[in-house]
Amino acid sequence: MADPKHIQMLKRGHEAWNQWRASHLDVRPDLVTANLYRGILNGTDLSQADLTATNLRDSSMRAVNLHGAMLVYATLRGSDLRSANFARAKLIRADMRWANLKGAVFGGADLRGSDLGGADLRDADLSGALGLTLRQVLRGFINANTQLPSYLFQSAWQRREAYRRSIEKSKRRWPE
Repeated sequence: MADPKHIQMLKRGHEAWNQWRASHLDVRPDLVTANLYRGILNGTDLSQADLTATNLRDSSMRAVNLHGAMLVYATLRGSDLRSANFARAKLIRADMRWANLKGAVFGGADLRGSDLGGADLRDADLSGALGLTLRQVLRGFINANTQLPSYLFQSAWQRREAYRRSIEKSKRRWPE
């Protein structure tokens, strides 16, 4: 359950939230199962936040910092996440259908089982993403500027081995 103090602070707006985050570096925001449906979170620093099973559907989250955030089972469906930073975020089984992820960065992000159906992945950097499959990518919209992991273009055996290694690496980085 989300910490009510963290929800209250987030409702004050991104400037107040970011100032609070800067002065409370030791606090990991707890927004577990919060209902932030249609929230306006543009430019918000949600790095290292626990957003497990949080409803962020149809939210405006342009240039949001989600570096190292826990977004397992989170709903980001239809959200505007242009230029978002998902580096090292855990997005296992996240619902990102129809999200605008144009220009987003996913370096080291764990995308196992996430749903990217209809997502705008144009200009996104997925090159360092872990656990991503070609099927997930092809359910979204990409362009020539979308950077994809090299393991998606290897032989089936090489892909399986690279995927297995990325899962093992993810387990070491994110112990259960």
